[in-house]
Amino acid sequence: ARARRAGLGRGPRAIMVQIEDDTARLDTVCSPLQYHANASVTQVVGTSNFPPSFAAVGYAPCFKGFGPAPGSSSTAPFATDAASSPAFVKRAEVSPSPSGGAFQHVKLFKNVLVAADGAASTKIYVFDVRDWKEKQVIRVGAVPKEHGGVGEGADGDDAALAPAAVTMLAFDGLVIAAGTAEGFVHTWKLMEHEGKRGYARLLNPLKVDSQPITRVHLGTQAELLTAYAASKRTLVCWELSTGKLRGAYNVDGVAKGVPMALTANCESVIACVHAHKTSDGGGKGNKTPPLAALLDVQSGEGGAVKDVSPLLGEGDPACIAFDGELLAVGTTAGAVIAWNVGEGYAAWKGYHGGSVDAICSVPDNHRPRLLSGAADRTLLLWDKTGMVQARLEVGAGVTSLHAPTSRTAVCGTSAGMVELLALCAPDATADEALTVAAKGGRRVGNELVATAWRHDPGDAPDSRRSFEAYTRAVRVDEGDAPLMAAPEETKETKKAEKAKAKAVAKGMMRGLREDVEASESEEAIAARKKKKRTRKRRRSIARWTPAASRGIRT
Repeated sequence: ARARRAGLGRGPRAIMVQIEDDTARLDTVCSPLQYHANASVTQVVGTSNFPPSFAAVGYAPCFKGFGPAPGSSSTAPFATDAASSPAFVKRAEVSPSPSGGAFQHVKLFKNVLVAADGAASTKIYVFDVRDWKEKQVIRVGAVPKEHGGVGEGADGDDAALAPAAVTMLAFDGLVIAAGTAEGFVHTWKLMEHEGKRGYARLLNPLKVDSQPITRVHLGTQAELLTAYAASKRTLVCWELSTGKLRGAYNVDGVAKGVPMALTANCESVIACVHAHKTSDGGGKGNKTPPLAALLDVQSGEGGAVKDVSPLLGEGDPACIAFDGELLAVGTTAGAVIAWNVGEGYAAWKGYHGGSVDAICSVPDNHRPRLLSGAADRTLLLWDKTGMVQARLEVGAGVTSLHAPTSRTAVCGTSAGMVELLALCAPDATADEALTVAAKGGRRVGNELVATAWRHDPGDAPDSRRSFEAYTRAVRVDEGDAPLMAAPEETKETKKAEKAKAKAVAKGMMRGLREDVEASESEEAIAARKKKKRTRKRRRSIARWTPAASRGIRT
């Protein structure tokens, strides 16, 4: 709620595009663009201006950027008629050779894009999407020798090349943060030196865990960096300005040992979804059911989201979206579940006909919406109350989504294609028939479509050609929930327990006296005690003074 009141999660006011025909509700703007013929798209990003520039990465050894063809008009309306829309073409491509792993991570802030390759010592490429020129290449493994650098020298005599395979990437325009398979978080900040601007290392590599880092978040306004240490089941937070540890928050105060499944952040507020995998029993028997929670790492406040019962029996959580008001989760059983945590409304739930592998928030200051995509090739546009505004079917299962404005979105598919979408206006009325169909219930058995993931290892060595090795799908084992061992009972402990119970009973007999004392100021307590001593002294004098001297007739 605090994040919502502060307006967090709402990006800068975007240039609103005009759709000539709103009756289409949800439609493609141009022909699909190919990321890779034999690899699924895992992330897409797009700019908020028009015509937009957008990019895709996935289970292939390449990154591709797309944009309007050079010379296209930037003032034409965004028409749903493809003939009158600007032409979009491939504008940039990075294909490292030899391939060390899938090119899975890309982030965009305004006109600056960063993408990380899949090598054992990753390179991060920085682009300006206005002209798609490569501005900088950062070698993540180039770290000082005293901080673990080994091997051949790189980026200066005082640096060496260390293993640093990026598993998570965060970017806010000013700071780049990368989590690695070796358990470190690396940071760079935009700086200026001798008239040149670029990203320079901000902090020494932060050792977070002995396992791969799977969660990294940046709080731009609060200047905070948060990473998840799976073996310790702890969210660790640092101040970017000083590098000091801000706090460490063990999630088991709420999670009670349930593994972390998904996270998303809106500034310093982090939304977490915890769930056992269905292959491990997923909430059956004695296992704790899935749950959702919010944590503000700036203030330390947080707690469980109320009424997470809609998550029960809906498969594994597969994707998450959080904008400070709507928290939404897509599951492998085809469910889309959303909570309005800003206003405290009850959760709503709808269904696709396949595994929901992509969901994103559609930004709007007054009417936030959700766009979800599933393996059954369908896209659904939801308003914040769970009513469906539009439906669209694309050529393959939807695996990634990004909505930079309230009227545009970018979609990636399991077949390696990228679609540019036009969305209807936020105040469009809901489609009753689509809503009834979406909320009709989950598909069962062989009716539910599963995602057909594809990967192309290119010229990767034999040891890295399998799907698990090439995509670095390493199992991260969560640490056990901390349990307090029962102390050995002795005569001394029994005596102490008995004394404690007696003290508690005495306190209960006194009623609220202790609470009253705790709520009073020091001056009030002193005045009350003085008054009590005066009354006691007067009673003592009255007890020992003869009755005649006290004016009592005998």
